[in-house]
Amino acid sequence: MTWILPWIGNEIVFRHPERMWLLLLVGLLLAVAGWEALRRKRVWQNPWHRIHRETASLPGFIKRISWWFFLSLGLTLVIFVIAVPEERFTEQEPVYGRIRLTFEVDTSLSKFFAEDVKPNRMAATKALLTKLVGMLKRDPELKGRYEIALIPFAGTANPVFASFTVSSEAILASIARLDAQTVKKKGTSVWAALKAYDELLLWYPPWEEKGEEGTTVDLGFLISDGGREEGKGTELVHIPPLMQELRDPYRTQEIFENQRFVFSGPNRKRNVVVNTVGVGAVRVTEDGGRLGIPTELVIRDRDGRFRCYYREDDPNPLESKCKGNGKILTSALDEEILRVVAELGGGKYYHFFENQEKLLSEFKSTILQNRKEIGRRPRDRYEPAVRWFALPAFLIFYFLFGYGGWMRRACIRLSEGVRRVFKS
Repeated sequence: MTWILPWIGNEIVFRHPERMWLLLLVGLLLAVAGWEALRRKRVWQNPWHRIHRETASLPGFIKRISWWFFLSLGLTLVIFVIAVPEERFTEQEPVYGRIRLTFEVDTSLSKFFAEDVKPNRMAATKALLTKLVGMLKRDPELKGRYEIALIPFAGTANPVFASFTVSSEAILASIARLDAQTVKKKGTSVWAALKAYDELLLWYPPWEEKGEEGTTVDLGFLISDGGREEGKGTELVHIPPLMQELRDPYRTQEIFENQRFVFSGPNRKRNVVVNTVGVGAVRVTEDGGRLGIPTELVIRDRDGRFRCYYREDDPNPLESKCKGNGKILTSALDEEILRVVAELGGGKYYHFFENQEKLLSEFKSTILQNRKEIGRRPRDRYEPAVRWFALPAFLIFYFLFGYGGWMRRACIRLSEGVRRVFKS
Protein backbone atom coordinates (compact mmCIF):
# COMPACT_ATOMS: atom_id res chain seq x y z
CA MET A 1 0.00 0.00 0.00
CA THR A 2 1.35 3.43 -0.91
CA TRP A 3 0.41 7.00 -0.24
CA ILE A 4 1.67 10.20 -1.86
CA LEU A 5 2.78 13.12 0.29
CA PRO A 6 2.22 16.13 -1.99
CA TRP A 7 4.24 18.47 0.21
CA ILE A 8 7.29 16.19 -0.05
CA GLY A 9 6.90 14.87 -3.55
CA ASN A 10 8.08 11.33 -2.74
CA GLU A 11 6.05 8.19 -2.32
CA ILE A 12 5.38 6.79 1.13
CA VAL A 13 5.36 3.00 1.35
CA PHE A 14 4.03 1.20 4.41
CA ARG A 15 5.96 -1.90 5.38
CA HIS A 16 2.91 -3.35 7.21
CA PRO A 17 -0.10 -2.19 5.16
CA GLU A 18 -2.31 -4.81 6.81
CA ARG A 19 -2.34 -2.63 9.93
CA MET A 20 -4.31 -0.01 8.01
CA TRP A 21 -7.41 -1.91 9.02
CA LEU A 22 -7.14 0.06 12.26
CA LEU A 23 -8.50 3.04 10.30
CA LEU A 24 -11.91 1.46 10.83
CA LEU A 25 -11.58 2.66 14.42
CA VAL A 26 -11.44 6.22 13.12
CA GLY A 27 -14.68 5.58 11.26
CA LEU A 28 -16.19 4.26 14.48
CA LEU A 29 -14.98 7.40 16.24
CA LEU A 30 -16.74 9.58 13.68
CA ALA A 31 -19.95 7.58 14.28
CA VAL A 32 -19.57 8.32 18.02
CA ALA A 33 -19.16 12.02 17.17
CA GLY A 34 -22.40 11.94 15.16
CA TRP A 35 -24.20 10.16 17.97
CA GLU A 36 -22.98 12.80 20.46
CA ALA A 37 -24.18 15.61 18.14
CA LEU A 38 -27.67 14.08 18.06
CA ARG A 39 -27.73 13.79 21.85
CA ARG A 40 -26.69 17.43 22.25
CA LYS A 41 -29.46 18.46 19.84
CA ARG A 42 -32.07 16.60 21.89
CA VAL A 43 -30.71 18.13 25.10
CA TRP A 44 -31.28 21.68 23.79
CA GLN A 45 -34.86 20.80 22.94
CA ASN A 46 -35.58 20.74 26.69
CA PRO A 47 -37.06 24.20 27.67
CA TRP A 48 -35.21 24.32 30.99
CA HIS A 49 -31.84 23.70 29.27
CA ARG A 50 -32.73 26.17 26.51
CA ILE A 51 -33.25 29.09 28.88
CA HIS A 52 -29.79 28.54 30.41
CA ARG A 53 -27.99 28.14 27.08
CA GLU A 54 -27.05 31.80 26.70
CA THR A 55 -25.39 31.95 30.12
CA ALA A 56 -23.67 28.52 29.87
CA SER A 57 -19.93 28.39 29.07
CA LEU A 58 -20.09 25.51 26.61
CA PRO A 59 -18.13 24.95 23.39
CA GLY A 60 -19.95 25.94 20.27
CA PHE A 61 -20.72 23.80 17.22
CA ILE A 62 -17.56 24.81 15.29
CA LYS A 63 -15.32 24.14 18.28
CA ARG A 64 -16.82 20.69 18.86
CA ILE A 65 -16.50 19.77 15.17
CA SER A 66 -12.88 20.96 15.20
CA TRP A 67 -12.13 18.90 18.31
CA TRP A 68 -13.47 15.70 16.78
CA PHE A 69 -11.73 16.41 13.48
CA PHE A 70 -8.30 16.84 15.06
CA LEU A 71 -8.83 13.80 17.28
CA SER A 72 -9.60 11.69 14.19
CA LEU A 73 -6.62 13.17 12.35
CA GLY A 74 -4.28 12.44 15.27
CA LEU A 75 -5.44 8.83 15.51
CA THR A 76 -5.01 8.42 11.74
CA LEU A 77 -1.43 9.63 12.00
CA VAL A 78 -0.76 7.21 14.87
CA ILE A 79 -2.07 4.34 12.74
CA PHE A 80 0.26 5.41 9.93
CA VAL A 81 3.16 5.25 12.39
CA ILE A 82 2.11 1.73 13.46
CA ALA A 83 2.11 0.68 9.77
CA VAL A 84 5.86 1.61 9.60
CA PRO A 85 6.06 4.21 6.82
CA GLU A 86 9.09 4.48 4.55
CA GLU A 87 9.93 7.15 2.02
CA ARG A 88 10.79 5.73 -1.39
CA PHE A 89 13.41 7.38 -3.58
CA THR A 90 13.91 6.16 -7.14
CA GLU A 91 17.48 6.50 -8.38
CA GLN A 92 19.25 5.54 -11.57
CA GLU A 93 22.04 3.11 -10.66
CA PRO A 94 24.73 1.97 -13.09
CA VAL A 95 24.56 -1.50 -14.59
CA TYR A 96 27.94 -3.16 -14.99
CA GLY A 97 28.98 -5.95 -17.27
CA ARG A 98 29.85 -9.21 -15.60
CA ILE A 99 33.25 -9.80 -14.05
CA ARG A 100 34.63 -13.32 -13.80
CA LEU A 101 37.53 -13.94 -11.42
CA THR A 102 39.99 -16.78 -11.88
CA PHE A 103 42.66 -17.53 -9.29
CA GLU A 104 45.60 -19.56 -10.57
CA VAL A 105 47.17 -20.79 -7.34
CA ASP A 106 50.65 -22.25 -7.11
CA THR A 107 50.50 -25.47 -5.06
CA SER A 108 54.13 -26.50 -5.49
CA LEU A 109 56.06 -27.88 -2.52
CA SER A 110 57.92 -24.60 -2.01
CA LYS A 111 54.59 -22.91 -1.26
CA PHE A 112 53.95 -25.35 1.59
CA PHE A 113 57.48 -25.60 3.04
CA ALA A 114 58.74 -22.01 2.77
CA GLU A 115 57.93 -20.01 5.91
CA ASP A 116 59.11 -16.51 5.02
CA VAL A 117 55.39 -15.66 4.87
CA LYS A 118 53.82 -16.87 8.11
CA PRO A 119 52.81 -19.54 8.86
CA ASN A 120 53.88 -20.62 5.36
CA ARG A 121 53.34 -19.30 1.85
CA MET A 122 50.41 -21.60 1.08
CA ALA A 123 48.53 -21.01 4.33
CA ALA A 124 48.90 -17.24 3.86
CA THR A 125 47.65 -17.53 0.27
CA LYS A 126 44.57 -19.49 1.33
CA ALA A 127 43.82 -16.97 4.08
CA LEU A 128 44.10 -14.14 1.54
CA LEU A 129 41.74 -15.84 -0.92
CA THR A 130 39.23 -16.55 1.85
CA LYS A 131 39.21 -12.88 2.85
CA LEU A 132 38.84 -11.81 -0.78
CA VAL A 133 35.78 -14.03 -1.32
CA GLY A 134 34.25 -12.60 1.86
CA MET A 135 34.99 -9.05 0.69
CA LEU A 136 33.18 -9.69 -2.60
CA LYS A 137 30.12 -10.68 -0.58
CA ARG A 138 30.15 -7.93 2.04
CA ASP A 139 31.76 -4.83 0.56
CA PRO A 140 28.98 -2.43 -0.57
CA GLU A 141 31.02 -1.18 -3.54
CA LEU A 142 31.84 -4.68 -4.79
CA LYS A 143 28.70 -6.50 -3.74
CA GLY A 144 27.32 -8.46 -6.66
CA ARG A 145 27.26 -11.84 -8.36
CA TYR A 146 30.81 -12.76 -9.30
CA GLU A 147 31.66 -15.97 -11.09
CA ILE A 148 34.82 -17.39 -9.54
CA ALA A 149 37.09 -20.19 -10.76
CA LEU A 150 40.15 -21.79 -9.18
CA ILE A 151 43.08 -23.35 -11.09
CA PRO A 152 45.76 -25.08 -8.98
CA PHE A 153 49.12 -25.61 -10.63
CA ALA A 154 52.57 -26.96 -9.92
CA GLY A 155 54.50 -28.82 -12.63
CA THR A 156 51.21 -28.92 -14.54
CA ALA A 157 47.77 -27.38 -13.95
CA ASN A 158 44.17 -28.51 -13.49
CA PRO A 159 41.80 -26.15 -15.41
CA VAL A 160 38.61 -27.84 -14.14
CA PHE A 161 39.45 -28.16 -10.44
CA ALA A 162 36.80 -25.53 -9.62
CA SER A 163 35.10 -24.06 -12.67
CA PHE A 164 33.11 -20.82 -12.65
CA THR A 165 30.56 -20.63 -9.85
CA VAL A 166 28.63 -17.85 -8.11
CA SER A 167 28.51 -19.86 -4.87
CA SER A 168 30.94 -18.40 -2.35
CA GLU A 169 30.51 -21.53 -0.21
CA ALA A 170 31.60 -23.74 -3.11
CA ILE A 171 34.70 -21.71 -3.91
CA LEU A 172 35.67 -21.50 -0.23
CA ALA A 173 35.40 -25.29 0.01
CA SER A 174 37.67 -25.59 -3.06
CA ILE A 175 40.23 -23.24 -1.49
CA ALA A 176 40.22 -25.33 1.68
CA ARG A 177 40.90 -28.48 -0.38
CA LEU A 178 44.16 -27.15 -1.83
CA ASP A 179 47.12 -29.17 -0.60
CA ALA A 180 50.47 -30.49 -1.79
CA GLN A 181 48.73 -33.46 -3.48
CA THR A 182 46.25 -31.38 -5.50
CA VAL A 183 48.67 -31.40 -8.46
CA LYS A 184 50.98 -34.38 -8.20
CA LYS A 185 53.59 -33.33 -10.77
CA LYS A 186 56.35 -31.44 -9.00
CA GLY A 187 57.66 -28.07 -10.13
CA THR A 188 56.29 -24.60 -10.75
CA SER A 189 55.17 -24.07 -14.34
CA VAL A 190 53.69 -20.63 -14.85
CA TRP A 191 53.24 -21.51 -18.53
CA ALA A 192 51.06 -24.49 -17.54
CA ALA A 193 48.91 -22.22 -15.35
CA LEU A 194 48.33 -19.75 -18.19
CA LYS A 195 47.61 -22.57 -20.65
CA ALA A 196 45.04 -24.00 -18.24
CA TYR A 197 43.44 -20.55 -17.96
CA ASP A 198 43.16 -20.43 -21.75
CA GLU A 199 41.53 -23.87 -21.74
CA LEU A 200 39.07 -22.83 -19.05
CA LEU A 201 37.96 -19.79 -21.09
CA LEU A 202 37.60 -21.88 -24.24
CA TRP A 203 35.26 -24.32 -22.52
CA TYR A 204 33.43 -21.62 -20.59
CA PRO A 205 33.07 -18.62 -22.91
CA PRO A 206 31.32 -15.60 -21.38
CA TRP A 207 27.61 -15.30 -21.90
CA GLU A 208 26.79 -11.69 -22.71
CA GLU A 209 23.66 -9.94 -21.48
CA LYS A 210 21.46 -7.92 -23.84
CA GLY A 211 23.22 -9.41 -26.85
CA GLU A 212 26.18 -7.08 -26.45
CA GLU A 213 29.74 -8.13 -27.23
CA GLY A 214 32.66 -7.73 -24.87
CA THR A 215 30.78 -6.65 -21.75
CA THR A 216 32.22 -9.45 -19.61
CA VAL A 217 35.71 -8.92 -18.20
CA ASP A 218 37.80 -11.95 -17.17
CA LEU A 219 40.22 -11.02 -14.40
CA GLY A 220 42.94 -13.55 -13.73
CA PHE A 221 45.11 -13.50 -10.59
CA LEU A 222 48.16 -15.77 -10.83
CA ILE A 223 49.50 -16.31 -7.30
CA SER A 224 52.92 -17.91 -7.16
CA ASP A 225 56.47 -17.74 -5.84
CA GLY A 226 57.79 -18.02 -9.40
CA GLY A 227 59.72 -21.28 -9.11
CA ARG A 228 63.15 -19.90 -10.00
CA GLU A 229 64.96 -22.68 -8.13
CA GLU A 230 63.20 -25.30 -10.24
CA GLY A 231 64.91 -24.34 -13.49
CA LYS A 232 61.90 -22.93 -15.37
CA GLY A 233 63.69 -19.91 -16.84
CA THR A 234 63.08 -21.27 -20.34
CA GLU A 235 59.34 -20.57 -19.89
CA LEU A 236 59.97 -16.87 -20.53
CA VAL A 237 60.46 -17.71 -24.22
CA HIS A 238 57.13 -19.53 -24.53
CA ILE A 239 54.96 -17.25 -22.40
CA PRO A 240 54.62 -14.24 -24.81
CA PRO A 241 52.94 -16.19 -27.67
CA LEU A 242 50.72 -17.96 -25.14
CA MET A 243 49.66 -14.61 -23.67
CA GLN A 244 48.75 -13.37 -27.17
CA GLU A 245 46.44 -16.36 -27.58
CA LEU A 246 45.01 -15.99 -24.09
CA ARG A 247 44.16 -12.32 -24.64
CA ASP A 248 42.92 -12.73 -28.23
CA PRO A 249 39.39 -11.19 -27.98
CA TYR A 250 38.11 -13.37 -30.86
CA ARG A 251 39.55 -16.68 -29.70
CA THR A 252 36.97 -19.45 -29.66
CA GLN A 253 36.55 -23.14 -30.34
CA GLU A 254 34.15 -25.42 -32.19
CA ILE A 255 33.61 -29.18 -31.97
CA PHE A 256 32.94 -30.75 -35.39
CA GLU A 257 32.70 -34.52 -35.86
CA ASN A 258 34.44 -35.13 -32.54
CA GLN A 259 37.32 -32.89 -33.55
CA ARG A 260 38.18 -29.68 -31.75
CA PHE A 261 39.09 -26.53 -33.69
CA VAL A 262 40.49 -23.46 -31.93
CA PHE A 263 40.53 -20.27 -34.01
CA SER A 264 39.83 -16.54 -34.08
CA GLY A 265 36.14 -16.20 -34.84
CA PRO A 266 34.14 -13.27 -36.23
CA ASN A 267 32.65 -12.22 -32.88
CA ARG A 268 34.39 -10.71 -29.90
CA LYS A 269 34.35 -13.31 -27.14
CA ARG A 270 37.01 -12.32 -24.63
CA ASN A 271 38.27 -9.43 -22.57
CA VAL A 272 41.06 -10.91 -20.45
CA VAL A 273 43.30 -9.12 -17.93
CA VAL A 274 45.95 -11.10 -16.07
CA ASN A 275 47.41 -9.89 -12.77
CA THR A 276 50.13 -11.62 -10.81
CA VAL A 277 50.92 -11.89 -7.11
CA GLY A 278 54.37 -12.82 -5.87
CA VAL A 279 54.47 -14.57 -2.50
CA GLY A 280 57.74 -14.44 -0.59
CA ALA A 281 60.34 -12.19 1.01
CA VAL A 282 62.51 -9.82 -1.08
CA ARG A 283 65.53 -7.66 -0.42
CA VAL A 284 65.91 -4.22 -1.98
CA THR A 285 69.47 -3.57 -3.22
CA GLU A 286 71.33 -0.28 -3.06
CA ASP A 287 70.57 0.45 -6.71
CA GLY A 288 66.83 -0.10 -6.13
CA GLY A 289 66.71 -3.64 -7.47
CA ARG A 290 64.74 -6.42 -5.83
CA LEU A 291 66.07 -9.87 -5.05
CA GLY A 292 64.18 -12.81 -3.62
CA ILE A 293 65.56 -13.96 -0.28
CA PRO A 294 66.36 -17.72 -0.29
CA THR A 295 64.28 -19.44 2.37
CA GLU A 296 64.87 -22.97 3.72
CA LEU A 297 62.10 -25.46 3.11
CA VAL A 298 60.90 -26.76 6.47
CA ILE A 299 59.09 -30.06 7.04
CA ARG A 300 56.75 -30.15 10.02
CA ASP A 301 54.45 -32.76 11.51
CA ARG A 302 50.66 -32.47 11.62
CA ASP A 303 50.84 -30.59 14.91
CA GLY A 304 53.15 -27.99 13.40
CA ARG A 305 56.29 -29.14 15.19
CA PHE A 306 59.62 -28.92 13.35
CA ARG A 307 60.88 -32.23 11.99
CA CYS A 308 63.67 -31.43 9.54
CA TYR A 309 64.64 -29.50 6.42
CA TYR A 310 63.77 -30.63 2.90
CA ARG A 311 67.04 -31.89 1.36
CA GLU A 312 68.13 -32.81 -2.15
CA ASP A 313 68.35 -36.53 -1.37
CA ASP A 314 64.82 -36.69 0.09
CA PRO A 315 62.73 -38.39 -2.64
CA ASN A 316 59.36 -37.78 -0.99
CA PRO A 317 59.21 -34.80 1.36
CA LEU A 318 55.53 -35.43 2.09
CA GLU A 319 56.45 -38.72 3.76
CA SER A 320 59.98 -37.77 4.77
CA LYS A 321 61.81 -39.82 7.41
CA CYS A 322 64.25 -36.94 7.89
CA LYS A 323 67.34 -39.13 7.28
CA GLY A 324 68.74 -37.22 4.31
CA ASN A 325 72.18 -35.63 4.44
CA GLY A 326 72.07 -33.68 1.19
CA LYS A 327 71.98 -29.96 0.65
CA ILE A 328 69.09 -28.11 2.28
CA LEU A 329 66.77 -26.86 -0.47
CA THR A 330 65.70 -23.24 -0.51
CA SER A 331 63.12 -21.21 -2.40
CA ALA A 332 63.37 -17.57 -3.46
CA LEU A 333 60.59 -15.49 -4.97
CA ASP A 334 61.11 -14.96 -8.70
CA GLU A 335 59.48 -11.62 -9.44
CA GLU A 336 60.87 -11.36 -12.98
CA ILE A 337 58.60 -13.93 -14.59
CA LEU A 338 55.57 -12.66 -12.65
CA ARG A 339 56.22 -9.07 -13.77
CA VAL A 340 56.53 -10.20 -17.39
CA VAL A 341 53.21 -12.06 -17.20
CA ALA A 342 51.45 -9.06 -15.64
CA GLU A 343 52.85 -6.71 -18.29
CA LEU A 344 51.81 -8.98 -21.14
CA GLY A 345 48.44 -9.57 -19.47
CA GLY A 346 47.55 -5.88 -19.24
CA GLY A 347 47.40 -6.13 -15.46
CA LYS A 348 49.57 -5.38 -12.44
CA TYR A 349 52.11 -7.20 -10.36
CA TYR A 350 51.50 -7.26 -6.60
CA HIS A 351 53.91 -8.37 -3.91
CA PHE A 352 52.43 -10.29 -1.01
CA PHE A 353 54.62 -10.63 2.04
CA GLU A 354 52.89 -9.35 5.19
CA ASN A 355 50.08 -6.83 4.70
CA GLN A 356 46.98 -8.72 3.58
CA GLU A 357 44.67 -5.73 4.04
CA LYS A 358 46.70 -3.59 1.65
CA LEU A 359 46.62 -6.32 -0.96
CA LEU A 360 42.84 -6.73 -0.55
CA SER A 361 42.48 -3.00 -1.14
CA GLU A 362 44.57 -3.36 -4.31
CA PHE A 363 42.37 -6.23 -5.49
CA LYS A 364 39.28 -4.12 -4.89
CA SER A 365 40.73 -1.22 -6.90
CA THR A 366 41.59 -3.59 -9.74
CA ILE A 367 38.05 -4.95 -9.90
CA LEU A 368 36.49 -1.47 -9.78
CA GLN A 369 38.80 -0.20 -12.52
CA ASN A 370 38.07 -3.08 -14.88
CA ARG A 371 34.30 -3.35 -14.61
CA LYS A 372 32.38 -1.76 -17.48
CA GLU A 373 29.21 0.28 -17.20
CA ILE A 374 26.78 -0.94 -19.85
CA GLY A 375 23.67 1.02 -18.86
CA ARG A 376 21.51 2.30 -16.03
CA ARG A 377 18.36 1.06 -14.34
CA PRO A 378 15.97 2.47 -11.74
CA ARG A 379 16.55 1.37 -8.16
CA ASP A 380 14.32 2.09 -5.20
CA ARG A 381 15.90 3.28 -1.98
CA TYR A 382 13.89 3.42 1.25
CA GLU A 383 14.37 5.64 4.28
CA PRO A 384 12.29 5.71 7.51
CA ALA A 385 9.45 8.26 7.32
CA VAL A 386 7.99 7.94 10.83
CA ARG A 387 8.91 11.57 11.55
CA TRP A 388 6.37 12.83 8.99
CA PHE A 389 3.54 11.28 11.06
CA ALA A 390 4.74 10.96 14.66
CA LEU A 391 5.59 14.65 15.17
CA PRO A 392 2.25 16.03 13.83
CA ALA A 393 0.35 13.42 15.90
CA PHE A 394 2.22 14.48 19.05
CA LEU A 395 1.49 18.18 18.44
CA ILE A 396 -2.20 17.51 17.76
CA PHE A 397 -2.70 15.56 20.99
CA TYR A 398 -0.55 17.99 22.96
CA PHE A 399 -2.83 20.92 22.12
CA LEU A 400 -6.05 18.91 21.87
CA PHE A 401 -5.92 17.82 25.53
CA GLY A 402 -5.04 21.21 26.90
CA TYR A 403 -1.29 20.95 27.40
CA GLY A 404 -0.69 23.83 25.04
CA GLY A 405 -2.65 26.35 27.11
CA TRP A 406 0.55 27.92 28.41
CA MET A 407 1.49 28.82 24.86
CA ARG A 408 -1.84 30.55 24.33
CA ARG A 409 -1.46 32.45 27.61
CA ALA A 410 2.12 33.41 26.75
CA CYS A 411 0.96 34.74 23.37
CA ILE A 412 -1.80 36.74 25.08
CA ARG A 413 0.69 38.26 27.53
CA LEU A 414 3.09 39.03 24.71
CA SER A 415 0.40 40.76 22.66
CA GLU A 416 -0.74 42.79 25.68
CA GLY A 417 2.86 43.84 26.35
CA VAL A 418 3.26 44.94 22.73
CA ARG A 419 0.04 46.99 22.95
CA ARG A 420 1.24 48.72 26.12
CA VAL A 421 4.54 49.58 24.46
CA PHE A 422 2.80 51.14 21.47
CA LYS A 423 0.32 53.05 23.70
CA SER A 424 3.17 54.51 25.71
